Amino acid sequence: MRFNKKAHILFLITTIFIVYTITVHNLAERQMLENSITKIVYWTGGASGSLFPWPKAPGMLEVLTQVNQVDLFIYRYLIKNWVLAGFSIVMWIITGFYVFRMIKSTKAEEKPYAEKTSISPFFSFVEQSNQSLQDRLQTTVAYANFLCSR
Repeated sequence: MRFNKKAHILFLITTIFIVYTITVHNLAERQMLENSITKIVYWTGGASGSLFPWPKAPGMLEVLTQVNQVDLFIYRYLIKNWVLAGFSIVMWIITGFYVFRMIKSTKAEEKPYAEKTSISPFFSFVEQSNQSLQDRLQTTVAYANFLCSR
């Protein structure tokens, strides 16, 4: 199988994205609090945490700090509505189809060689020859005589 740069990059991006999604959901579940009356979202720790570019938990101080606008958008529209998890699943499906298609095309390229040989590549010379068994034996005997006469 040949090296396919696109497949490796797609797999790497999808893996990083799923790790990000799992980390963000865990952090939001444990460290974020939404006031049901005022609809304001808070971090439960002293130094504010962050959800972007990479999730960072808030500090250890037990103080409510308000979430910034980027984190608020990620929390309300991507985490709370499960859009981020759905997008991760869609990315894994696309990656799976792409890898499946790549494997299928690689097997299709190898198929003409496989049709030539029914036993193995080592014995392919037997199928390529259209001579009868008797002609092949005569050729083998003649070649052996030639090698012995040297």
